[in-house]
Amino acid sequence: MSASDGCDDEVWAARGSERASAGAAKADVSGAAGDPDQGSSAESLATGGVTGGRSEDGSCGASDSGLEGSGGRPSREVEQPLESADIPRNPPIAQFPPAGLPPGQTDRWPLQEPPPKRSGGWKRLAALLGVVALLVVAAGVGWFLYDRSQPRPLVRTYVAPQVLGDPIPVGDGPDAVAFTPDGTRAYVTNYEDGTVTVIDVASGQPSGTPIPVGDNPRGGFNGGRPTAVAFTPDGTRAYVTTLDDGITVIDVASGQPDPNPIRRLRYTFGVAFTPDGTRAYVTNNDDNTVAVIDVASGRPDPTRIPVGLAPSGVAFTPDGTRAYVANTDANTVTVIDVASGRPDPTPIPVGIEPRGVAFSPDGTRAYVTNGRDSTLSVIDVASGRPDPTPVPLGPDRARKFPLGVAFSPDGTRAYVANNFANTVTVIDVASGRPDPTPIPVGLAPSEVAFTPDGTRAYVTNSTSDTVTVIDTGLRFVPAER
Repeated sequence: MSASDGCDDEVWAARGSERASAGAAKADVSGAAGDPDQGSSAESLATGGVTGGRSEDGSCGASDSGLEGSGGRPSREVEQPLESADIPRNPPIAQFPPAGLPPGQTDRWPLQEPPPKRSGGWKRLAALLGVVALLVVAAGVGWFLYDRSQPRPLVRTYVAPQVLGDPIPVGDGPDAVAFTPDGTRAYVTNYEDGTVTVIDVASGQPSGTPIPVGDNPRGGFNGGRPTAVAFTPDGTRAYVTTLDDGITVIDVASGQPDPNPIRRLRYTFGVAFTPDGTRAYVTNNDDNTVAVIDVASGRPDPTRIPVGLAPSGVAFTPDGTRAYVANTDANTVTVIDVASGRPDPTPIPVGIEPRGVAFSPDGTRAYVTNGRDSTLSVIDVASGRPDPTPVPLGPDRARKFPLGVAFSPDGTRAYVANNFANTVTVIDVASGRPDPTPIPVGLAPSEVAFTPDGTRAYVTNSTSDTVTVIDTGLRFVPAER
């Protein structure tokens, strides 16, 4: 081959070797960095080599496959893309940065951690159940602590009733007793000396001097002789009935009697106020009537309500629609319609010599004491009929002679004063049965009354001139959790 037609093989070989070395180094760098395009170009330099031969003008030259403008023509060979298997999707974790990068620079050499292993489903379920258990335990502990930090509600319970201390001394011949609505004081009528004794409930002792009532406060058949006492619902006044001079009105705040009694009434035995406090009913024992007094004016209605023979006790239903009057000599109870002021034409038959009458707090029953036969009549208020079998107050009932009767404020008990037996019988209202063991009190008890809270009962002993205080046994204890 002549010098003009050929090229020096050694020159071409040297140049091809240099380009191959440069292409291989670039391929290493680009392939390790994960750039397929750069890797392909470098690989082309490394593998394409140098094509030798003459140019079109006949000069001796070389063309670099993959390098444009390098002094030779581009190769006519088309580069083929690398197979997908040749480009790894997740490059392997590099243990050291590639050559040529500054120390600490890794942004061009990304490190990838292997994906975390996912635990099994039973582990997630166990963890969930554990969280739920902790929440339940926490809620239980919270409820326990909250419940213990709150005061428990109080419930009623009863223990055996008993007499408290010594009886309270009062006037001569105590008969009736009543508490002020606030429960701070009790008024006791002293039949024989024509006075009213005021008892301070907190100390259990008489307070101040007795209050004279009637025109002749020294008693006897010529004056005085108080028989009953009742307070207006607002507690500002007390009405005291007397056998001879009508009604004495006492101002509770001052303890002074009105100098002008409500007259034109004689032999008044019982008194009661309507629940709204606008009227008072007073039984007139000698003319068999009931007088209606307007409380605001203090004047009796000129028209009296006719009832049975010798009326004594009187009481209103809790709703104030009716009044019951015990007719001692007729052995009946008259029912009065309060709205019209008219008596029911058919009285309710009860026992012999009815004296006291009281309504249960719920207004469903009325108790009437029958003095002569020592029984207690129970009347169903809705039907107006008495129970066919009165409640016996003991086996020797002829010796009881019950007079006063009162319900406890909660309506579960009723106390009956047995005048001849010197006892008080406790009736269980739910069963209608008397306690077989009466409570011993003073001589000749006549009336009984409960404090508004129901924890105490006062009993007047007409022959002992005392008042017995009974602990009713009512207790308020915390409810069980």
